[in-house]
Amino acid sequence: MHWSFMSGSVSRSIGMWRGNSTNITADYRGRVQPFANGSMALSKLRLQDAGFYVLTVTEEQGSSRDLGFVLKVTEVLYEDLQYLSVSALALACVAALLMFTVWLLEKLYRRIRAWKRQKRMPETDVTELQPL
Repeated sequence: MHWSFMSGSVSRSIGMWRGNSTNITADYRGRVQPFANGSMALSKLRLQDAGFYVLTVTEEQGSSRDLGFVLKVTEVLYEDLQYLSVSALALACVAALLMFTVWLLEKLYRRIRAWKRQKRMPETDVTELQPL
């Protein structure tokens, strides 16, 4: 089995597998994990890894078959994280504003209650003393 990478004008060999022996090229050492059945796992993907991969299986009689697949690699953009942090900051500001509004309304409610209580009580309480 022979694994290779093709993208545009670039064609690189990734590695070969024959029975129990595996040979990985220097470009992919440390990033390709070979398995006993001839399959390989590519880790630590980069944008440059996107492209067309070909597996060529050659039998002892000399006949071969190719199988290809396309690997698409996308990158996590920091703009997404910035959007998330700006959204969290905006929500925190809205929450702080709502808490401040509730605090002001509660203060106003207490003052109105005190004012109504004071209004109900007579200002001057003239009490006549009756002789016994």
